[in-house]
Amino acid sequence: MLSRRNIRIKVMQSVYSWFQDKELSERNVVRNYKQHVATSYELLIFNTRNIIQICAMSVNDKNWRKGKHLPTENDRAFRPMLYENPVISALEANATYRDYNKDSFNQYLDATQAKKIYLEFSKTPEYLNYLDIKDPQVEDHITIVLELWKFLCSHYLYIELVYDAYPNWIDDDSLVKGFLKRLIKGIVDDEELLKQYKPDYETVEEFGQTLLEDIVEHFEDYDKQLIPFLQNWEIERIATVDRVLIKMALSEFLKFPSIPTKVTINEYVDIAKMYSTDKSKDFLNGILDALLKDLVASDVVRKTGRGLIQ
Repeated sequence: MLSRRNIRIKVMQSVYSWFQDKELSERNVVRNYKQHVATSYELLIFNTRNIIQICAMSVNDKNWRKGKHLPTENDRAFRPMLYENPVISALEANATYRDYNKDSFNQYLDATQAKKIYLEFSKTPEYLNYLDIKDPQVEDHITIVLELWKFLCSHYLYIELVYDAYPNWIDDDSLVKGFLKRLIKGIVDDEELLKQYKPDYETVEEFGQTLLEDIVEHFEDYDKQLIPFLQNWEIERIATVDRVLIKMALSEFLKFPSIPTKVTINEYVDIAKMYSTDKSKDFLNGILDALLKDLVASDVVRKTGRGLIQ
């Protein structure tokens, strides 16, 4: 499941794009936002598919060894354990995974690339130790797939491949990496785990889309509320990302009664650290604190529940 932090980032990107091209209709802005959300889920499937494909190369490895003119004892004893692994079997058989249209991924990781990555991984101590286990347990299988995923995340060819397919992969990097680890650890016992990552209506539409539409509709109004707090700065001099984040926070203060104001401020200060200038976090923190005090004094902040206004 996408967190509200991830959704805020995708709303920010959509508003930023719209700010750069005001010819975009609200409908197109919303469509672009939903596409950003869909891409996050696609990234998970994409990486899952690649892991399966690389593990399947162990079957080819067995055939290569078998086909040698003079196979060694190790060649004859080799088992494609990496593919005949309960984690990989559970992923490949998963209904959510099978239902996803993966045809568009074929242009990215081809058999030659998968073979190259597999052969490099097959020389690692982790893989060689795994092959030596006579009676591997589920934990052993989980550990080796986690090691493969760790190997991929630092492999130049794989990183290049992902960026070619998804130039904005960095926005979902920590999310996808974290969920894939969770998926690898839990898929054997919980076949519904992959489904949990699917974007849900409440987060994507009730929160994200509502936030996006409110900002597009009230963009100029929020500027007017902001101007008195700029201390002789011209609003055009504010970094565009900061300007967008302030409007998003204003919208949450005024239109989302269940979100605590402290959470809103902390979230946008953290996002500013990742996407804006070095001084932005302090600037945003000061501006949002002043704006909130003014809004509370004007009695226009409505929050449901005790302690939501701080």
